[in-house]
Formats: sequence, C-alpha cells, structure tokens
Amino acid sequence: MLRRMFAMVAVLLSLAGLAVASAGPASASSEVSCFGYTGTFADPYPEYPTVVAADWGYGVDNCFGISPGRHIWSTAPGHPWATIPGDGLADGISALWETGTSTAYVKHIQVWIASSGNYYCQAYTSSVGWNSDWSRC
Repeated sequence: MLRRMFAMVAVLLSLAGLAVASAGPASASSEVSCFGYTGTFADPYPEYPTVVAADWGYGVDNCFGISPGRHIWSTAPGHPWATIPGDGLADGISALWETGTSTAYVKHIQVWIASSGNYYCQAYTSSVGWNSDWSRC
C-alpha cells in the first residue's frame, strides 16, 4: 500500500513538472560497444550520460561508462573494459578534459553523484597512469 502511494505521489509530482529521485540505483541498463568491447551500463540520468567516448588530442582514445552497480569503467583500443582504480561509484559522467603536451599529458574524468549532487575527479597521467584517487572537485 505504501509503495503504491509513493508511486502515485511520484506520478502526480512528475505531472506537475517536479523532479522525483529514487533512493535506490536505477535497474535499467543497456549494452554498449566501444573499440570492439561490449559492456553493460546504467541508463543515463537527465542531467548526465552514463557512457561517453573521448576523442583525446594526446594518447589513445577512451570510452567511459557507469555500470548498473555505479562502478566507473574505461576501455581503449586493445584494452577491454576495466574499472578505473580507486573504487569510485557514480551516477553520471559530467566532464572529460585533458591538459599537457603530446609527450606529457593528463586526462581527467569528472563524475556526478546523484544522492549528494557532488562531483569527483580522477586523473590519468601519461607517465604514471590512473592516480587511483577520487577527489571532490
């Protein structure tokens, strides 16, 4: 009964043009292929996508994805999907950018957490790889 009431309230709020957020993770997902590797990723929020392809100016290109379990994954040509180090969880990918030169570059990913509205970043340096540290940004 309570679940049905919440669903009715959610529908009424949606019809009124108000956003309704669920406390649990979304269960909907889609299979996405990038560089010949297929992964299963969460359906996007209206605010941010859950799969993004990066056509970097330096180094190899990447695809990034958020799994239905909220883990953050990456793939590149010749490298199957793998979680980005640091045990990060997110709901959307909010930004990708790079800095540096062709011989010393840094690739950045910024992710979004729906429950808090916070953003976290991690960097991949050409000399070291992922720094394994998700920092609030």
